[in-house]
Amino acid sequence: ERPFFRTLVENVELDLAKADMGIAGLYASLVTDDSLREDIFAQIKIEHTRACDYICRITGERHLLERSPVMQISIERRNPYVDPLNFIQVVLLKRLRMLAPGTAEHEALLDLALATINGIAAGMKTTG
Repeated sequence: ERPFFRTLVENVELDLAKADMGIAGLYASLVTDDSLREDIFAQIKIEHTRACDYICRITGERHLLERSPVMQISIERRNPYVDPLNFIQVVLLKRLRMLAPGTAEHEALLDLALATINGIAAGMKTTG
């Protein structure tokens, strides 16, 4: 019933709904230590599922954004446009890690990576 708590829950719900564990897996692939990557990413997926469950318990919904079908559709329509930027960004990050900082190629790829960050933020309507 408290406006602050209601707003907090709504914001968490929206962020959880925007989180895509498939895309997160792409970024996790950047971790070269297989065991470390699998352990930490498994924990992230478990916590994401748990958080979704608890938010739904608090809101009384069966699934995230059940009361906000317009927002659900917005996220579903946005993903096909934002997902390619995520794929490009992962490739750029892999390539950046193989280059020495300060080289012309590194700087060019860094500029491209920063552009993908801006594109993803704009597409997700968030800054991070």
